[in-house]
Order: sequence, then C-alpha cells, then structure tokens
Amino acid sequence: MNLTGESIGAEEAYEIGLVGEVVPDHDLFDAALAWARRLALGPPLAIGEIKRVSGAGDLDAGIEDEQRAFGAVFASADAREGLSAFVQRRTPRFTGS
Repeated sequence: MNLTGESIGAEEAYEIGLVGEVVPDHDLFDAALAWARRLALGPPLAIGEIKRVSGAGDLDAGIEDEQRAFGAVFASADAREGLSAFVQRRTPRFTGS
C-alpha cells in the first residue's frame, strides 16, 4: 500500500490485521478516548520505549533496540510496581521511574 498508494477499507484493514478494531463513525471519538484512557493508565516508561523502538527500519537493529529497552524498563521502579501489583492482585500505580 505504501508503494502503490492504494487505499483499503476499514473491514479489509481489520481482516489483514492492520487495525485491531473497527467502530461505526459515530462511535469513533468515544473509542479513541477509551484507548487513550487505557494507555494513560499504563506504564509510561514501557510505552515510551515501545514507541521509540517501533520505528526501526532494520529488523536486526530493531531487535537490538528492543532488547536494550526491555532491560532498561525491567530494571525500573515501575517494573517492580507492576510485578508487585500483579502478585497482590491490585491496580498498579506507575510513576514513570
């Protein structure tokens, strides 16, 4: 699609795995807000690293970046908080540290 400029509809994008959900036009704003709220509750360090490493053009370089990011995030206070919250069956309180 990038090379030809060919566009596809929402249903086809869903079928080929390009999008995870299709919603009616009148529900789009609410669906986007729900996703934003869900992401806002997530671990900010991990989300930031995912965003940073996702754009790598070279697969090998991308895998190396992902490994480094995982190590850095896993050593964070947020990772310890996430694991503790999971074990204690409570909602994590991430601080970005």
